[in-house]
Amino acid sequence: MGIEVRSPSGAVVWLDQVTADSSGAYASSFTLSLSAEYGLYTVYAAVPGFSVTTSFRVVRPSSITLTASPLQVSVGGTVTITGQVEPARQTQVTIYISSDETYQPLATVATSSDGSFSYDWNPTVAGTYRLKAASPSDDEYLPAESQEVAVEVSKLPSSITCSLSTTTIRLGESVTITGRIEQGVAGTVIIEAKLDDVWSELAQVQSSLDGSYSYQWTPSREGTFLLRAKWLGNTVYEAAISSEQALTVLSTTGSETSIALWVAPTTTYVGCPVKLEGALTPPIGSVDVFLSMYFNGAWTTLTTVTADLEGRFAYNFTPSVAGIYRFKASWQGNVYYAGAESNAVTVTVVKRPSTLTLQASPSLLEYGQTVIIHGILQPAIHEAQVALTFTSPSGTNSTMLAQVEDDGTFSYTFSPSQVGAWSLEAYWPGNDEYEPAYSSPITFTVTRAATHLELYVEQASTLGETIEIEGYLTPPLQTQLEL
Repeated sequence: MGIEVRSPSGAVVWLDQVTADSSGAYASSFTLSLSAEYGLYTVYAAVPGFSVTTSFRVVRPSSITLTASPLQVSVGGTVTITGQVEPARQTQVTIYISSDETYQPLATVATSSDGSFSYDWNPTVAGTYRLKAASPSDDEYLPAESQEVAVEVSKLPSSITCSLSTTTIRLGESVTITGRIEQGVAGTVIIEAKLDDVWSELAQVQSSLDGSYSYQWTPSREGTFLLRAKWLGNTVYEAAISSEQALTVLSTTGSETSIALWVAPTTTYVGCPVKLEGALTPPIGSVDVFLSMYFNGAWTTLTTVTADLEGRFAYNFTPSVAGIYRFKASWQGNVYYAGAESNAVTVTVVKRPSTLTLQASPSLLEYGQTVIIHGILQPAIHEAQVALTFTSPSGTNSTMLAQVEDDGTFSYTFSPSQVGAWSLEAYWPGNDEYEPAYSSPITFTVTRAATHLELYVEQASTLGETIEIEGYLTPPLQTQLEL
């Protein structure tokens, strides 16, 4: 029996003569070379007067990778899923997702001509998810499946404010407690009061659709209360507790008093102290004075100071965040004098300026060499990160991060990928104390690299001998040479 195998182009790749055994079975085997064609091969088997054909397909192996960024995100955030199919080709990739033991399709995307693909996923439910990608088989390639990537989706943080209509009332009077769930959602707000180191629930109120709430409370005893609000969160947001607010409830008797408060300076930088000073009239000494601060939409208790024998008091406050602050002073009174509250004083706090400088060394280099970027962030911010944006001669941008040292200096080694003029700018986003900084743009130029070619051959040989030619190309480049 004759056996013949032909390649997709029709070339004969195998011929064999075999003999069937007593049961009629026969076999023939061969191995394709590493340079064999991919595609459909046809097999012919024949005996005199009869023949049969069959076929088999030779396909390429393939692989697929998957990455996700970021790996930790809040509900509603964006996770960018990217990957690469190898060998590079245009095909359909299915992205699968699982929050338990079962994978479900998340999306099907098309790869670019270079085999890359990308998809933006916006999770709506908190949890731990596993992602993977798969490419299908076709006439030329085997199917492939990527590794798993885990993404943690957390609830969104929330906050709630609590503010008092006044910080001092007399027994029998009422205070209005207001605030807002800052994320603007409706929910149950629990209002609590603390007296004698014990927290107790005053009421539960329902916030409106914009998150705001209000409650009026009439204390039944004298003293200084701490008030706060909290809510338990929902399926999207975490629970939150407000800052504590101090309320002084005075007796209904006692001589009238007044309290004055002033501040210097009224405008300052973040991290610079301001001095709060005040006085009680008449001068009442050795009593506690409560200093309150209004910032970010709510009054909070700043501290308690003691007035001296002349009724004077002082306190140094150092702001850590820029903004507009308001301060008030109050005291709760005693059996002889009624309490009092001062007018509010205002301080404006601004951020300090910062600067960035850059230098490239060398500013002229050959292709294949590296350029070192040196820079200084002033003032020196330990462990700050500076964003370096490189613009190539073709106009594409790439951004790298450089770590700032204790003295404010930083450096970054960069390998240019193109010949021509490059430009570079640096940016630092600032922090609570300092404004953002932008450097002036700098440039450096990349020129073509010089090459060197060496050739070696035996100087004498006889007819029939093999002449061996060797050589070296510097720098080592994978390219074709003409001999």
